[in-house]
Amino acid sequence: MCPTPLTPTPTLTLTLTLTPTLTLTLTLTLTPTLTLTLTLTQLALVAYVPDAAHNKSASKIDVQVWMDHVLTTVGGGKVITPKKAAASPKGGHIVVAAIPGDADKGKFPLKDKDSAMAAAFDYLRKHDAFPEDKDSSDEMVFGDDDNLDDY
Repeated sequence: MCPTPLTPTPTLTLTLTLTPTLTLTLTLTLTPTLTLTLTLTQLALVAYVPDAAHNKSASKIDVQVWMDHVLTTVGGGKVITPKKAAASPKGGHIVVAAIPGDADKGKFPLKDKDSAMAAAFDYLRKHDAFPEDKDSSDEMVFGDDDNLDDY
């Protein structure tokens, strides 16, 4: 049996909070982090990038540029709070934005959530701030090649 190398990978946590206003909260437990909250009328976004001392990707991601990319990709949104210092023990910066829904134009927050999440991941991947799973642990090791010290 070949041991699987331990590599840190970001996780995705989905929290559904159903209230009379049908609120859905999606939190990506990544570093950097983008939190999305939606109601029937709008999608709210909070982007956070901690200081470089707490995150090796911090120098690669400008939180304002990241949020602008997400808003441009999804379309129709605006920044509510521009880049400012985060009230966090790990420092860093946040940006707050909102994308209003428009049923007449076929623009719904639930659809925008998916587009925003995809745009955020895409941006992080393109800037090498989101580790790709390049592990080939599904490969079988046979015969002389089964030296476990190599893994």
